[in-house]
Amino acid sequence: MVPLPQLPPQTQDLDAWLHSHIHPTTRDDGWETYQRQVLAWCAPFWRPEIVSAYDVLLDRDLWDAWRLGPPRFGRFVFVLLPWYHIVELHGFRRHAPGLDYAPLRAAAALLGKLSHEFPHVIILGQADLRQILVMERRHGATPLSDALRIIDVRFTTRLEGLDRVSQGKAPDPRDIALPLLFRAAREVNASRGERARRVFFRGSCTSKLRNRLARALDATASLAVDAGRCGQGGKARYAEFVEGLRSSLFVLAPRGSYPASFMLFEAVQAGALPVFVYEAHLVRGRRLGGPRKGGGFRRAPGANASVLSRARIEAQLPYANLGLKWSSIGAVATGAEVVGLPERLGALSAAAVRRKLDRVAWARPLFTSHGARLYVELVLSALASQGARRPYYDD
Repeated sequence: MVPLPQLPPQTQDLDAWLHSHIHPTTRDDGWETYQRQVLAWCAPFWRPEIVSAYDVLLDRDLWDAWRLGPPRFGRFVFVLLPWYHIVELHGFRRHAPGLDYAPLRAAAALLGKLSHEFPHVIILGQADLRQILVMERRHGATPLSDALRIIDVRFTTRLEGLDRVSQGKAPDPRDIALPLLFRAAREVNASRGERARRVFFRGSCTSKLRNRLARALDATASLAVDAGRCGQGGKARYAEFVEGLRSSLFVLAPRGSYPASFMLFEAVQAGALPVFVYEAHLVRGRRLGGPRKGGGFRRAPGANASVLSRARIEAQLPYANLGLKWSSIGAVATGAEVVGLPERLGALSAAAVRRKLDRVAWARPLFTSHGARLYVELVLSALASQGARRPYYDD
């Protein structure tokens, strides 16, 4: 993709480094008038009847930060919409109140008004193009996927690129991975206290991988395992869940319905070592199509076309384009490697564990609402300085 600044040594303050690479531009060419018009079109989507009580995602913080005076980077124009509420609550969930697809149709109409003269930017917070395509195929609800073609830069939070690569496809040249985060008020506080040498997991049963975790993981002489059966407790007991993040050395973050999960990034916020486990798409229920494979799970069309190596998985994770190696702050594994994970993690020396913990503490600002906003601005600043309209990937 378009080259980005690479992370500095750990001796340098990360927040200061991010600010040093953000260079807003100024020019009198109609950008400000157009950007304000686009934000005025976006404002009705943030009404309480659309965003509901689940107004806890990163995109709310971005809207609050930018709606009155967004920074300018070249000619990039922000299109700030609450995509989770538009796509998931008012479209994808059949049991949602008022399932009439009106917000989706309104979003498609908004995108249809955008000018081709300017490049546009969206942040897909807890929503993705696959959901939209499935909705359109099943219900013919809205031409939103076609309307999205006008967008030049899409910050995606569900790691869609991983599923594309596992199917033998190239990542979409418009997409840049962003952590799946809650807004600042829901961030997990970091703990620098002593941590139990254990692997911790709690989560819902949204993939075959999660469904087998509790049976597949056995403690070793040097590492305990606290992997509750998926769906058992989890975030329903949120205080206990957070305490597990803050007191455990390793936190398992296996893929669910989508490759990304909040827990992958909450682990970093808590100061634990995240262990991302990926395998190609196999989920419970009918929502995403594909033939039934037993246990209520279905395989998505084209899934498991190839088994990705750890290196290829790591290359698709957030901030890899800044030079952040996920193996330096935790671990990456494939679904086939789950059984051996406790032995592999338990074999790490005390010095190696300390280096990872120090690296997590240093990198933590990137995994906050504030840091994610600065990262978006850094990327757009870099694209603008190089005259690029959208990101691109090497073959």
